[in-house]
Amino acid sequence: MIYWIESSRPSALESRHVSRGTSQRIRGLNNIDLEQTARELGIALTEEQLLHFESYESKITEWSDRTNLVSRGDQAHLRGRHFLDSLLALPYLPEGKHSLMDLGSGAGLPGIPIKIVRRDIKVTLLDSNRMKSLFLADVIKVLAFSGLSAIRLRAEEVPSGEELVTFDVVTARAVGVLPLLWKMAEPILNPGGFLLAFKGPEARQEWGTRAPKHLEVGYFEKIIPATGRIRMMVCVRKKVD
Repeated sequence: MIYWIESSRPSALESRHVSRGTSQRIRGLNNIDLEQTARELGIALTEEQLLHFESYESKITEWSDRTNLVSRGDQAHLRGRHFLDSLLALPYLPEGKHSLMDLGSGAGLPGIPIKIVRRDIKVTLLDSNRMKSLFLADVIKVLAFSGLSAIRLRAEEVPSGEELVTFDVVTARAVGVLPLLWKMAEPILNPGGFLLAFKGPEARQEWGTRAPKHLEVGYFEKIIPATGRIRMMVCVRKKVD
């Protein structure tokens, strides 16, 4: 059975007064200023977006005792190790409206940070874990964004045939090796669509000797602000004949 979760009601945050001191007040733990560090990535977060990140961060903290959303060591580093990391995807996403599936979304990473900044993208969060799906439902209810939904399902169980659901972009972060990710992503990608995987510095080795010849694979090394960690963004798509 497929469990769809979506919210269409107006968000309380959208009508909430935002003070000039917001960016100073909503620093993450370890005193990481999300607004400042995002600027290092070329991303200018609005005060409304910062408030949405604050609500999201609060929900992760609230649910951490009920389910393993992030490791215990990372709970004090949500903004540096998870939010900023997720925002590394933004330069690689198409301009304008499109659809995105976040495979093995877990705590909603990278799908929810992407949606907070790019409200024009229709984002679907996919995870098979019951408690994580309940967490995602709670966050979706609080944020109340149109075009943000979650499915409790395994990637290989996404409807096929006449009921096939397809997307322009499939993201995957901390899910599996590249050959497996492509196997899961390919059936649900629209023509011309691509997989965007968050990998480590040794990503090229995951294909073995080399990626299949029919695929176009791009590797983009990035450094996460505030942490200095290296992230390899990998774009995979079929070559155009």
